[in-house]
Amino acid sequence: LKIWDGFGISPDGKTLYVRHDKGGMIAYDVTGEKAVEKYVAGLEQNAKDLCAASIIDDGETVYFTTSTGEVGAALPKDGSIVWRHKITHSMINTPVPVSKRAVVVTGVEGDVMLIEEKTKR
Repeated sequence: LKIWDGFGISPDGKTLYVRHDKGGMIAYDVTGEKAVEKYVAGLEQNAKDLCAASIIDDGETVYFTTSTGEVGAALPKDGSIVWRHKITHSMINTPVPVSKRAVVVTGVEGDVMLIEEKTKR
């Protein structure tokens, strides 16, 4: 996997999320002298994903997007995908959490969507 330019950090500053070029992210523990990979999470496989949007961790959910129109939510502890939505066929910008388990996303073509998680974890 090649590292791309979108990244994010956990609220406690202990985990760094870095976007990779296959539709997902890599989580690193950054509490020691060297970063240690915790897990890899992804929405697509073998896709060429060049999305530069930031990865957002609100403490309960990690939100990330792709250049092919998907937005996903993962658990911060292990990267398990909680949900994913295909919104468009173009890049999705940085997701913005608006409440616990709700996020607004915009696409580069003008799409705007509020996504609310209805299921209990």
